[in-house]
Amino acid sequence: SLKVPPRTSGACTMSSYGGVAEDETVAHLAYQDAWSATNELNGQTPPQNGRHRAGMVALYTSLAGMALVAAGMTRGGADAAASSLASVAEHRPPEAVTSSNIINRTIYLQDNEEVLEAILAASGYDALDALEADADMYSSMVPKMIEIYGDTDLINPDGEYADPGDSYVMFNLQCKNCDESNGSMNFLLVINMLGHILSVRAHNETMSVDALHPSPVTSKEVYLAMNYDELENGPAATWNWGDNTFTQFGQYGYVGNSHDVQWATDSSTDVWHMPANQDFMLEKMNLATGQNQGRLNISGGVLPEAWLDKSWDMVDANHFQFDKGDTEAYLSFRMLNAFLKTETFDAVESGEDVVTAVAWIAGSHNGTLTIVDLDGTEYTPGTIPYNELYDGLGTLWAGQHNLEYYGDAGFFLFDNAYDAISGEFISDSARLLKLSVNESEETVTLEWEYELGYNSMIYGDNDLLPTSNVLTCAWPDATSLTDELDWDAEIIEVVPDTGETAWSLKIWGDGTRATQYDAMDEEIYGWMMYSVERVYEEPIIITPTCATSDSENTLSFDCYNNFKVHSAVAATYTVTNTDGSETVASGSFDFESHWAKTSVEVTLDEDTCEDGCVLTIENSVGDTKETSFSC
Repeated sequence: SLKVPPRTSGACTMSSYGGVAEDETVAHLAYQDAWSATNELNGQTPPQNGRHRAGMVALYTSLAGMALVAAGMTRGGADAAASSLASVAEHRPPEAVTSSNIINRTIYLQDNEEVLEAILAASGYDALDALEADADMYSSMVPKMIEIYGDTDLINPDGEYADPGDSYVMFNLQCKNCDESNGSMNFLLVINMLGHILSVRAHNETMSVDALHPSPVTSKEVYLAMNYDELENGPAATWNWGDNTFTQFGQYGYVGNSHDVQWATDSSTDVWHMPANQDFMLEKMNLATGQNQGRLNISGGVLPEAWLDKSWDMVDANHFQFDKGDTEAYLSFRMLNAFLKTETFDAVESGEDVVTAVAWIAGSHNGTLTIVDLDGTEYTPGTIPYNELYDGLGTLWAGQHNLEYYGDAGFFLFDNAYDAISGEFISDSARLLKLSVNESEETVTLEWEYELGYNSMIYGDNDLLPTSNVLTCAWPDATSLTDELDWDAEIIEVVPDTGETAWSLKIWGDGTRATQYDAMDEEIYGWMMYSVERVYEEPIIITPTCATSDSENTLSFDCYNNFKVHSAVAATYTVTNTDGSETVASGSFDFESHWAKTSVEVTLDEDTCEDGCVLTIENSVGDTKETSFSC
C-alpha cells in the first residue's frame, strides 16, 4: 500500500500513520475527499450501504482521479492507477469521523494491496470481480467488512495516555471451518483506533495462530504459537509488523501447544511452551537452535492425582504465565474450569528438570480456595452450596480462556460460561471477570463482571490496559444470533466503572452462520480471533511535575511501557535543555511488571529547567517517548 500524508476528516485528526503501510490507497482517500467536497454543503457523507449506482461510480471515480493527479501521487503508472481507482470505486468508501470525539469507520480488507494479492493468489482468480462471483470461496477469503467505533475521550482519558492514532490492536483473524480443506484465509493484523491498517500478513487456515504476545527483545514484533491443521499444536514464530518479516521456527518439528507461549525472563532467545499432549509440563526452548533449555514438571502439593491421570484433551491447559523471574507459574484449564498457582521454585537453568508442587487451585470440585461472589456470598470447598455452583461444576466460571495475572490488580479472565464436558452453556451470556486471590485467607473473590449478552463457546480475551480500561475479543455462538446480532466477531474496549464502550471493532461475515448451524450442525463457523493485544507506538509518560526547593529540584513522572510483558522491562531516562545541547540528568529504571504504573523521581540541581527541559524515556527495544516540562 502507498504511504499517505496526515489528513483530517471532520474535527478529528486522521494522522499518526507511523510511516507504515495503510489499508487505504491514495485513490481511496482521494475518492472520499472528492465525495466530501461535492456533498459537504448538503451534510452528506459517503454512502454506507449497498453498491454505488453506475453514474455515481463514474462521477466520483473521475473526481478521485483528478485529485490524484493534482496531488502528484501515482501508483506505478497510469494503468495501475486507473485499475486501482476502478476497484476502489466499486467498493464503498470508509465512514468518516462524525464529531470531535467519535470515530466511525468501515474497513474493507480487499482494498489493501497485500490482502488483494493474497486472496487472488489463494483463490486462483485473476481479478476481484471474478472472485466475488464465486460467493462461497469469496466469503472464506475475506470478511464482508470491519466496522470501527470509538470515543476518543474514553480511549485516552484526560488526554494523558496515547493518542488513538498511536494506539493499536493486533490479532489474528481467521475464518474457522469456512473451507473443508483449510484453504480459508487468516490475516495477522495491526490496526489503530482510527481504523487504519498499519500492517497485515495473509496466510491460510492450515497454519493458524492462537497465542500472540509483544516481543520483549525486538521493537514492533510479536511472537506466536501456531496451530497446525487444527491439531492445537504447532511451531513458534515471530512477526515483525514494522517491516512485515515473518520467521517460523518449524524446522524443529511441532514445538508445542498452540494455546500459549511466553518469552523467558532475561533471555533474548528462549521461550517457554507446553509440549504437545502435555498439561503439567512446561519446556524452555532456544528459538535460535531448537534445543531444550530445561523443563518444569508440576506435581504434588494440592494437585489431584486424578488430574495427572487424565488425557491432555480432558484437561485442556489453555494458558500459562510465569512470574517473579520465572520462579512461579499460573496455569488455566478449560475442561476442568479451574486455574492454579505453583509453589515457588528455583529458576530453571539450561538443561535442568525442575519439579514444583501446586500451592492452590481456584474453581472446580478440587478447588482449595473459598469462592466469594460479587454480592459477598462465600462458597467453601466441600460444601453443598459450593458443589452446586454453576449447574454443579463447583465454580463461578467455566470453559474460561486467557486468564492473566496482573500483580496487585488481580486476575482477569474470559468466562465462556460453557461446560466443555457436557457441551452445555451455563448461563445466557459470556462475561469478563476480574478476580482477586487472598492467599493467607484462602479466598478467590469476584471483583467485577461485564456481560457480553451472548454465548461464546471457545476463545475470548480480557486484558487490563494502562488506562484501566479492559480489552476483549469474542464471537457470538450460532445459537445466540438474532436479526440485530448477526456479525461474526468483535473486539471491545470497555470502561469498567461505567460499562461504556470506549472502542469496538466488529467483523461482518457472509451472514450464513445461522444457516451453517442449522444445515451442517457447524456451530463453530465464521470469522473470529483467539486473542487480542494492545500496543502503543511509544511508551507513555503521564504529565511530569517538578517540585523546587532551595537546594534542588525534583522531577516526578508516572509512565508505562508501550507493550505488556509479565516481567520488569529495563528503561532509561534523559533530561536535556530544550535545544538538546546539554544533558542535565540521566539514569535508568525498570518498567513495572504486568503493565503496572511505574513512578520515577529524578533529582535535579537547583534552578535547573526553570526555562524548560525535555524528558526522554527509552525502553529495552529502543522505543522512545519525549515530553517537555519546566520547574
